[in-house]
Amino acid sequence: MPFNTYTQAEVDALLEPIKIVMTDMSKRLAALENSPPAPTPPAPPAPPDQTDPRILEAPKFSASSSLVVGSVHTRVIGNYVPGATPIAGERFRNGVSLGDMGARADYAVVAADAGQKMRYIETVRMPDGTTFPAESAEVVPVAAVVIVGTAQL
Repeated sequence: MPFNTYTQAEVDALLEPIKIVMTDMSKRLAALENSPPAPTPPAPPAPPDQTDPRILEAPKFSASSSLVVGSVHTRVIGNYVPGATPIAGERFRNGVSLGDMGARADYAVVAADAGQKMRYIETVRMPDGTTFPAESAEVVPVAAVVIVGTAQL
C-alpha cells in the first residue's frame, strides 16, 4: 500500500479546521478557569412551622406520596386540639392559589403541576372564633411515564 505525499501547504490546509476547534476549546477552557464559581443553590424551603401547639398533625396535600400527572388525589385534613375545626382548604402551586379546583377535596394533577412546588393549606377555627393556617409539606408532582412498547428478546 503506497503512502500519499503531501506538501506543507496541503498539510496546513488539512489541519486548519482542527486548529480552529483547538483554539476555540482553549479559549473556552481559559474562560471557565477564570470565571467565578457557580452560585450556591438556594437552601431547600423550610418545612411548615408545625411548632404551633394547636396542630397535632399537619394536613397533607394527598394521602399518597407519589403525585403523577393525570392522577387524582384526596386531601388529608389535619388533626388539631379539641374544639379546633378546619373550615376551609386550598391548594397552591408555587405559592399561587389554584382557586376553585384547589379548594375541592379531590384534585386531579395536571401537566402544569409537574416539577412545581404544591402545598395544601387549611384554615382552622378555634372555639373563640379566631382562625389560623395549617400547612402541608410541599410536594412536587412528576410527569406521567408512558410505555410505548416492549422489547422481546
